[in-house]
Amino acid sequence: YTLSLYDALRLAPLKSSVDLVSTIASQAGYQFQRNNLAPSQQILEFFSAKKALLVLDNFEHLLDAASFVVDLLQAAPELRILVTSREKLSLSGETVYTLDGLDYPSLLDEEVLNYSAIKLFLQCAYRVRPDFNPDDKLADIIQICKLVSGLPLAIELAAAWVEVLPPAEIARIRLGEAALAAAMLDGTHKWANLQDLLVCYDPPTL
Repeated sequence: YTLSLYDALRLAPLKSSVDLVSTIASQAGYQFQRNNLAPSQQILEFFSAKKALLVLDNFEHLLDAASFVVDLLQAAPELRILVTSREKLSLSGETVYTLDGLDYPSLLDEEVLNYSAIKLFLQCAYRVRPDFNPDDKLADIIQICKLVSGLPLAIELAAAWVEVLPPAEIARIRLGEAALAAAMLDGTHKWANLQDLLVCYDPPTL
């Protein structure tokens, strides 16, 4: 049998873990049957014979439903579950991959161009503005990388602004304002997921 790939379940809108089962069913295209089995048991049986990858995005506010993840894995030996979360699920057998930002300098120094975050910013900046000269702008670029905690996607979005704004102006952009706001996933404004981040991004125009 073939591997089934389901689109990532966007869990951020869920108010309660009670809605998890119905959300999984909807995404998998499963219609609940009118029988004596509870909805959760029906989902377990649905996946039991499937070889599939299930992606659960933004699970951190549904940690009390982590036991259902265990139930799924136990009921479906060929099922694999990828969870994105700001918090560990703390499950037996859980494999954790921590995603950190790229390294960037805290201060302007002679090694500044060797840091991954700075390299990425310049690479993206040259893509939209080939004549971009960073020599007198490195301090501002460092500040941008610091604001977004070295997150690659955030750096790419910020660098796209050099086509119309100098780095000093980009660095002044705060939460709630277009690309940098969207990119700051670890900031005070919590974006639902990557798709929302990209949708809200609108390159500036003159």
